[in-house]
Amino acid sequence: MIEYETNPSSFFIENKGYVESIVQQLDELGATYSGYCNAYGYDVEATFRKNLFTYQLQFIKAQVTQNGVYIPKNSHNHLETRFIVTGLYAGPHFSLGKSYLRRWFMPQQFLSKIPKPFFLKMAVSDDETLTDRLIQLILNFEPGRLKRMDEKLSGRLHIPLTDVHGFVKLLESISK
Repeated sequence: MIEYETNPSSFFIENKGYVESIVQQLDELGATYSGYCNAYGYDVEATFRKNLFTYQLQFIKAQVTQNGVYIPKNSHNHLETRFIVTGLYAGPHFSLGKSYLRRWFMPQQFLSKIPKPFFLKMAVSDDETLTDRLIQLILNFEPGRLKRMDEKLSGRLHIPLTDVHGFVKLLESISK
Protein backbone atom coordinates (compact mmCIF):
# COMPACT_ATOMS: atom_id res chain seq x y z
CA MET A 1 0.00 0.00 0.00
CA ILE A 2 1.23 3.46 -0.86
CA GLU A 3 0.80 6.25 1.68
CA TYR A 4 0.14 9.61 0.03
CA GLU A 5 0.83 12.82 1.95
CA THR A 6 -1.66 14.96 0.05
CA ASN A 7 -0.56 18.46 -0.88
CA PRO A 8 -1.92 20.92 -3.47
CA SER A 9 1.64 21.40 -4.78
CA SER A 10 2.38 20.76 -8.45
CA PHE A 11 5.36 18.67 -7.27
CA PHE A 12 3.01 16.35 -5.36
CA ILE A 13 0.69 16.04 -8.35
CA GLU A 14 3.63 15.10 -10.59
CA ASN A 15 5.01 12.57 -8.08
CA LYS A 16 1.57 11.07 -7.46
CA GLY A 17 0.99 10.66 -11.21
CA TYR A 18 4.29 8.83 -11.61
CA VAL A 19 3.69 6.56 -8.61
CA GLU A 20 0.16 5.72 -9.78
CA SER A 21 1.47 4.73 -13.24
CA ILE A 22 4.13 2.51 -11.64
CA VAL A 23 1.58 0.96 -9.26
CA GLN A 24 -0.73 0.16 -12.17
CA GLN A 25 2.10 -1.70 -13.93
CA LEU A 26 3.08 -3.48 -10.70
CA ASP A 27 -0.53 -4.61 -10.23
CA GLU A 28 -0.47 -6.13 -13.72
CA LEU A 29 2.65 -8.08 -12.73
CA GLY A 30 1.01 -9.30 -9.50
CA ALA A 31 3.54 -7.50 -7.30
CA THR A 32 3.30 -6.72 -3.62
CA TYR A 33 4.44 -3.18 -2.90
CA SER A 34 4.62 -0.52 -0.22
CA GLY A 35 5.96 2.99 0.17
CA TYR A 36 5.12 6.65 0.35
CA CYS A 37 4.68 9.64 -1.91
CA ASN A 38 4.74 13.35 -1.05
CA ALA A 39 5.70 16.68 -2.62
CA TYR A 40 9.41 16.05 -2.01
CA GLY A 41 9.61 12.59 -3.57
CA TYR A 42 8.63 8.96 -3.23
CA ASP A 43 10.00 5.59 -2.22
CA VAL A 44 8.19 2.50 -3.51
CA GLU A 45 9.46 -1.04 -2.95
CA ALA A 46 7.97 -3.94 -4.91
CA THR A 47 8.50 -7.70 -5.10
CA PHE A 48 7.09 -10.19 -7.58
CA ARG A 49 7.85 -13.51 -9.27
CA LYS A 50 7.84 -14.03 -13.01
CA ASN A 51 9.14 -17.02 -15.00
CA LEU A 52 10.94 -18.59 -12.01
CA PHE A 53 12.78 -15.33 -11.21
CA THR A 54 12.13 -13.13 -8.18
CA TYR A 55 12.27 -9.38 -8.80
CA GLN A 56 12.81 -6.70 -6.17
CA LEU A 57 12.41 -3.14 -7.43
CA GLN A 58 12.77 0.11 -5.53
CA PHE A 59 11.75 3.44 -7.08
CA ILE A 60 13.27 6.45 -5.30
CA LYS A 61 13.00 10.18 -5.76
CA ALA A 62 14.28 12.50 -3.05
CA GLN A 63 14.99 16.19 -2.92
CA VAL A 64 18.48 16.77 -1.58
CA THR A 65 19.54 20.18 -0.27
CA GLN A 66 23.17 21.19 -0.33
CA ASN A 67 24.51 23.27 2.54
CA GLY A 68 26.51 26.36 1.72
CA VAL A 69 28.93 28.06 4.06
CA TYR A 70 27.36 31.53 3.86
CA ILE A 71 24.81 31.26 1.08
CA PRO A 72 22.49 28.24 0.80
CA LYS A 73 22.82 26.31 -2.43
CA ASN A 74 19.94 25.02 -4.50
CA SER A 75 18.51 21.59 -3.94
CA HIS A 76 18.42 18.91 -6.61
CA ASN A 77 16.36 15.79 -7.22
CA HIS A 78 17.92 12.39 -6.68
CA LEU A 79 16.28 9.79 -8.95
CA GLU A 80 17.12 6.13 -8.68
CA THR A 81 15.65 2.74 -9.50
CA ARG A 82 17.32 -0.18 -7.73
CA PHE A 83 16.69 -3.75 -8.78
CA ILE A 84 17.65 -7.28 -7.82
CA VAL A 85 16.76 -10.41 -9.77
CA THR A 86 17.33 -13.75 -8.03
CA GLY A 87 16.87 -17.37 -9.06
CA LEU A 88 19.07 -17.14 -12.13
CA TYR A 89 20.71 -20.09 -13.80
CA ALA A 90 24.45 -20.40 -14.05
CA GLY A 91 25.72 -17.88 -16.54
CA PRO A 92 28.59 -15.53 -17.22
CA HIS A 93 29.57 -13.13 -14.48
CA PHE A 94 29.79 -9.51 -15.58
CA SER A 95 29.95 -5.99 -14.28
CA LEU A 96 28.78 -2.92 -16.18
CA GLY A 97 28.78 0.74 -15.22
CA LYS A 98 30.08 4.22 -15.94
CA SER A 99 33.80 4.83 -15.62
CA TYR A 100 36.30 6.21 -18.09
CA LEU A 101 39.13 4.68 -16.08
CA ARG A 102 37.71 1.14 -16.04
CA ARG A 103 36.90 1.54 -19.74
CA TRP A 104 40.67 1.67 -20.45
CA PHE A 105 40.97 -1.92 -19.23
CA MET A 106 38.12 -3.31 -21.32
CA PRO A 107 38.87 -5.97 -23.94
CA GLN A 108 39.16 -4.57 -27.45
CA GLN A 109 36.16 -6.69 -28.48
CA PHE A 110 33.86 -4.61 -26.23
CA LEU A 111 35.58 -1.26 -26.66
CA SER A 112 34.16 -0.59 -30.11
CA LYS A 113 30.62 -1.72 -29.16
CA ILE A 114 30.04 -0.20 -25.72
CA PRO A 115 29.31 3.56 -25.83
CA LYS A 116 31.32 5.98 -23.69
CA PRO A 117 31.52 6.38 -20.65
CA PHE A 118 30.34 2.81 -19.98
CA PHE A 119 32.56 -0.19 -19.30
CA LEU A 120 31.87 -3.92 -19.40
CA LYS A 121 33.95 -6.38 -17.40
CA MET A 122 33.19 -9.90 -18.61
CA ALA A 123 35.15 -12.88 -19.82
CA VAL A 124 35.33 -12.66 -23.59
CA SER A 125 32.86 -15.19 -24.96
CA ASP A 126 31.13 -16.15 -28.16
CA ASP A 127 27.76 -15.05 -26.76
CA GLU A 128 27.13 -12.03 -28.97
CA THR A 129 23.43 -11.95 -28.00
CA LEU A 130 24.25 -11.18 -24.35
CA THR A 131 26.56 -8.36 -25.40
CA ASP A 132 23.87 -6.99 -27.73
CA ARG A 133 21.26 -7.11 -24.92
CA LEU A 134 23.62 -5.30 -22.56
CA ILE A 135 24.19 -2.62 -25.20
CA GLN A 136 20.42 -2.29 -25.61
CA LEU A 137 20.11 -1.87 -21.82
CA ILE A 138 22.78 0.86 -21.88
CA LEU A 139 21.07 2.74 -24.72
CA ASN A 140 17.56 2.51 -23.25
CA PHE A 141 18.15 2.85 -19.50
CA GLU A 142 21.73 4.15 -18.93
CA PRO A 143 22.44 2.02 -15.85
CA GLY A 144 24.72 3.49 -13.23
CA ARG A 145 25.69 -0.04 -12.24
CA LEU A 146 24.77 -3.60 -13.27
CA LYS A 147 26.35 -6.72 -11.85
CA ARG A 148 25.71 -10.44 -12.26
CA MET A 149 27.28 -12.80 -9.77
CA ASP A 150 26.23 -16.43 -9.30
CA GLU A 151 22.41 -16.55 -9.25
CA LYS A 152 21.84 -12.82 -8.76
CA LEU A 153 21.59 -9.78 -11.05
CA SER A 154 21.56 -6.35 -9.40
CA GLY A 155 21.87 -2.77 -10.46
CA ARG A 156 20.80 0.86 -10.38
CA LEU A 157 19.32 3.27 -12.88
CA HIS A 158 19.49 7.02 -12.39
CA ILE A 159 16.44 7.81 -14.49
CA PRO A 160 12.76 7.41 -13.66
CA LEU A 161 11.64 4.04 -14.96
CA THR A 162 8.39 4.44 -16.92
CA ASP A 163 8.06 1.07 -18.70
CA VAL A 164 8.33 -1.62 -16.02
CA HIS A 165 7.15 -4.39 -18.40
CA GLY A 166 9.78 -3.53 -21.02
CA PHE A 167 12.49 -3.31 -18.38
CA VAL A 168 11.54 -6.69 -16.87
CA LYS A 169 11.46 -8.25 -20.33
CA LEU A 170 14.98 -6.95 -21.05
CA LEU A 171 16.23 -8.19 -17.66
CA GLU A 172 14.76 -11.63 -18.42
CA SER A 173 16.64 -11.77 -21.71
CA ILE A 174 19.89 -10.88 -19.92
CA SER A 175 19.23 -13.38 -17.12
CA LYS A 176 18.83 -16.46 -19.34
